[in-house]
Amino acid sequence: MVLYNAARPPFTGVVLTQWYHSSTIVGKKTAMTNFSHYGDVDADGDGEVADNNIDRFIDQAEYEMDTEKQNQLYKEAQLQLLRDLPAIPIRTYYPVLMRQPYVDLGYEPKQTMIYLYHLNEKTCILKQ
Repeated sequence: MVLYNAARPPFTGVVLTQWYHSSTIVGKKTAMTNFSHYGDVDADGDGEVADNNIDRFIDQAEYEMDTEKQNQLYKEAQLQLLRDLPAIPIRTYYPVLMRQPYVDLGYEPKQTMIYLYHLNEKTCILKQ
């Protein structure tokens, strides 16, 4: 099991490439975040590895100029992922990036390059 806090641009191609393209398998020179090794294992049990990836959809979509065709390729890639199920996302986390002055976080936030306010059991709304 791999628990990984992932923040990616909201673009299908980036997510599919970095998490599921066989060139991004962790351990390869071109590794990114393909922890499941999807594309290097026999996902459907037919004895063949070559047909167990979505590389063809990602690669074609990357150079497709027609957005409808590109969207169809990404759709096919996602449907194949659902059939093979190489990973199961367990949670989506939406960090609080801005807040009102009448929200008491319950702690003193530290300054960083990016402001992420974490809400917890001490967070409350002040009287206005």
